[in-house]
Amino acid sequence: MLLHDHPVNLAREARGELPINALWLWGGGYLPVPPTPTAPLYARNADARALGAFCATRVLPLPEQMDISLLEIAGVVLLDNLTHAGQYGDAYGWREALRGLERDWFIPLQGALRRSGPRGLILNDPVNGKTLQLHASDAWKFWRRPRDLGSMLA
Repeated sequence: MLLHDHPVNLAREARGELPINALWLWGGGYLPVPPTPTAPLYARNADARALGAFCATRVLPLPEQMDISLLEIAGVVLLDNLTHAGQYGDAYGWREALRGLERDWFIPLQGALRRSGPRGLILNDPVNGKTLQLHASDAWKFWRRPRDLGSMLA
């Protein structure tokens, strides 16, 4: 079901080709050379932590809530709180997890935006590929109505 509505499969079906519906890992191969580590990874997800370790990236535990020290160095923070509820179709659990993310991460992040420096902050949703880039000047745009995360990524 993960690949069912993928654009590649939709294009294949439109051309009359069979869709890709499985991935079989077998046969020989070689272990790829890991890339040069660039930034620390903060994650709870075991798969992400294993990939980070394979890439010789510094893997650190994810704090329970936004910590201002995370803004002082470049890094990747994986917030996967919505994943479990989303995979099981638990709309209530997903909504509560989103509220927790907003309370523990995004509201403090908004308050700390002024300290983000010239590069700003990049929030990336790897599931749908949406990216939100914020700069310190965005914290001063008081004429804009505050919006929740869901409406900004829509």
